Amino acid sequence: MEIFIAAILAISVLAAMTPMASAAPKPKPSGSFQASSADIVVSNNIYDVTVEDTSGSDGIGTYTVSTGSGFPQPNQDILFSGADHDAWSSYLTVRSYTTKTDYVTTTSSPATTPGFTVINLDPANVNIVPTATSVTTSWSTGAVGTDALSITQVIAIEGTTVADSRVRVTTNVTNTGEESVRIGIRYEWDIMIDGADGSWFAERNPNGPWIDTEQEWALPIFESYETTNDPANPIFTIVGTVTGPATLSPPPTPPDLLQFAAWGSTPSPGVYDFAFNFTPTGRTIAGAGKDSAITYLWGNNETNAIELSPGETVSVTQYLYAIPAPAPAPVPAITPIGLIALVGLLSVITAVSIRTTVRKKRE
Repeated sequence: MEIFIAAILAISVLAAMTPMASAAPKPKPSGSFQASSADIVVSNNIYDVTVEDTSGSDGIGTYTVSTGSGFPQPNQDILFSGADHDAWSSYLTVRSYTTKTDYVTTTSSPATTPGFTVINLDPANVNIVPTATSVTTSWSTGAVGTDALSITQVIAIEGTTVADSRVRVTTNVTNTGEESVRIGIRYEWDIMIDGADGSWFAERNPNGPWIDTEQEWALPIFESYETTNDPANPIFTIVGTVTGPATLSPPPTPPDLLQFAAWGSTPSPGVYDFAFNFTPTGRTIAGAGKDSAITYLWGNNETNAIELSPGETVSVTQYLYAIPAPAPAPVPAITPIGLIALVGLLSVITAVSIRTTVRKKRE
């Protein structure tokens, strides 16, 4: 009888598979805007990049990424809302230690360090130049703040195949004033894989274990990291560069600080809620109902501040791409004749099992 039950269960598993339901999308913070239909979307069919380009919306220059129609797992999030082409939850900050100002591309009014002021770059002098696979956004802070900085953000899709494609994020900051300034730069990436917003994290080259709690690395030495929805059953894996590889051009710019931290929904608060400084406290941020993010910081404090003389430019770059999940082993199809044969075999097994049970009882 045990053999019969096991066989029936096996047939049930082969007959039907229930797809995993995606988590409900997290709401935008109070006071933020809805998606603009005018968001710029560029693609090489392996990846799609979306950049907000409408003033008065979620913040010109906020961006998101998804897999494209040519990726093995198509049209799925890499950054939050990427598949919906709704850019808002990942943004850039340029901090001026000289004037104690945080210039941000988000309109969500994040908090900042005491003594500092947050200024949204949205109403600044801005210029957006899209191509088929890139979006270049440039701002001048002189229109909104007291610093004379020219900020250029380039988000470009490179490559033509799944194996060689990646998304590059480069930021250039130029001091257009007559006095030296001291600055910091932060990237905040709201990592997401399809409906899984609470991704796991692992260091790569050298390799580290999968972790699900907040952590930060000052002057990290690993070349890259991976994040995924579930290390045991990944939809696919996201790779972010850190210190390399040097073969990329331009090469990744090693950050002064890298953080794997809460984004800010569950648990709350998180890096999205703060324009620049944030201190991880070891909370669990991976798994069902959680929300994780990555931040890169250059010039993360006064000691590490980047000093720019008049006319000088600093450039920082990082890359993002995905590794497809291994294809599942094919399940043999059961033809009508095969099904009849299987039922006959199960009938024989059942009859033998019953006879054996009856014989044992008689004995």
